[in-house]
Amino acid sequence: MAEALPFEEVYRRHADDVYRFCLFQLRDRAAAEDAASTTFLSAYTSYERASPDVDTVRYWLIHIAKHKVIDHKRRAQRWRQVMITLHRDSKPAVQEVETQVGMNEHLRVVLKGIESLSKRDQLLIGLRCGGGLSFEEIGKIVGTSTKTATTATHRAMKKLRSQPEVAADE
Repeated sequence: MAEALPFEEVYRRHADDVYRFCLFQLRDRAAAEDAASTTFLSAYTSYERASPDVDTVRYWLIHIAKHKVIDHKRRAQRWRQVMITLHRDSKPAVQEVETQVGMNEHLRVVLKGIESLSKRDQLLIGLRCGGGLSFEEIGKIVGTSTKTATTATHRAMKKLRSQPEVAADE
C-alpha cells in the first residue's frame, strides 16, 4: 500500500478530473464548480480519517463527487418543484444564456448528446471521460464487475458517437 500524499498535492493532481466528472454529469459550469468545490471540502474534512493512498485517491474523490452531483440534482429538482408551484420559470433565461455562451460549440454538442442517453450511460461516460476512472473503479462505483463496466461503458460511448449531431461534430 502506497503512502498518502499531502492534501494540497491531491487537490493539484485531481481537481481537473473531479471538475470534468461534475461537468459531464451536470452539464452546467457553475453547478460543476459548486459540486467540485463541495467534493474537495468533504474530502479535506475526512482525508486523515480515510487516508486514501496514491493509487486509490482519485477513485475516492470521484466517489465523493458522484454523491455531491446526486445531492445537487436533488436540490435542483426540489427548487424546480417550488418554482412550478409558484408559477415561475424554473430556469432563468440569463443563466441559460451565460451557460451556452460560456461553453465551446463542441462541448455543447457532446453534452447535448449525453442528455439523450439513459442515466446509467450518462454516469458511465462521466466516470470514464469526466473522472478518468479505470473500468475496475467504474465497476466498483456502479456495483458491477470490471468486464461488465468495460462493456457497458463502450456501449454507452458507441451510442453517443452514433448520434448524428455528435458524429457530425467530430
